[in-house]
Amino acid sequence: MEAHENGKLSQNETALYDRQIRLWGFEAQNRLKSSRLLLLGICGLGAEVAKNIVLSGIKSITIVDSKKVTEDDFGSQFFAARSMLGQNRATASVERLQKLNPNVQVVVNDEYPSVNDMDVEFLSGFDVVCATGCSRSQLQTLNDKCRQAGRKMLAGDVFGFHGYAFFDLLEHDYLTEVKEAVKNEASSQSADHHESGPTEAKRRKEETAKETETKTVENKMTFASFEESFSLADKDKLQKTCEGYFVSNILLAFLDEKGRRPDGQQYEEDVEELNKLRLSLMERLSLAPSAVREDFAQSVFSQLSPVCAIVGGILAQEYIKAVTHKDEPLNSLFLFNALDVHKCGIVERPA
Repeated sequence: MEAHENGKLSQNETALYDRQIRLWGFEAQNRLKSSRLLLLGICGLGAEVAKNIVLSGIKSITIVDSKKVTEDDFGSQFFAARSMLGQNRATASVERLQKLNPNVQVVVNDEYPSVNDMDVEFLSGFDVVCATGCSRSQLQTLNDKCRQAGRKMLAGDVFGFHGYAFFDLLEHDYLTEVKEAVKNEASSQSADHHESGPTEAKRRKEETAKETETKTVENKMTFASFEESFSLADKDKLQKTCEGYFVSNILLAFLDEKGRRPDGQQYEEDVEELNKLRLSLMERLSLAPSAVREDFAQSVFSQLSPVCAIVGGILAQEYIKAVTHKDEPLNSLFLFNALDVHKCGIVERPA
């Protein structure tokens, strides 16, 4: 595994991150301290990602967002104060975000008005790129550039009750801990001198349960690209895919066609357009009518705060895994639908 630079935790940082260190150790925390995040878009979802990762104790977060603060932001974007209405969303978020953890460098970059303007050299300056609120074409272009730069990429979005998260950690190595039984010869021999019976059997069972040790195992995982993860080419696989996968594809297509998100001010028009995209997708892929519920378009407006918290928590969790190389990461999609109580959060793996 590649080792990060930049020394060790200070005494104050060790005290600050004490509970985290107990969970994943000093080495993992040092890796976090040395990591640099590029966050594209600090909407409601982006705010959740920023909050979680800044609190974890990274080195720096650079925010790129050319959008202005709107009334809609106040429903889920908790960093921008109401007095910042009409101001740049990234700049409006810095003060409150910085207060969460003064040890983290919080930077706004306004040199790139669009995701498509970013070059490989710029992306190479970060360990992980996380994009929120981008269209399908933007994410595909960004993922291609991140792969050229050898940088890991996360992405996600929230539309009303629906949300998704995408993970591309390239060729990722990670450590997991497994418990293995250890044969205790001394216990086996001493047990032969005891009488048999229910009490003896219980004693042996208790001894066996204690005779385990935890081992660290090295693993490797290969991730699919954004294009591969959202491909609609494999029709056999699509017959077994959850509704959230198709809903995400429909919403990404809407972003590309309209150049904007579904807007409550244009509710009837947008519901009609979303249903057209739904019917077109189902016809093109020969999907059953039940693949995407007919009224799905009524539940995709605004970024609902609880959904942002869930999807943002998942993205932050996977960032920590990517940087620390601890625990098995999700590969490669997390799909969330708050209206489906039986399958509200599903991990879709590449074929």
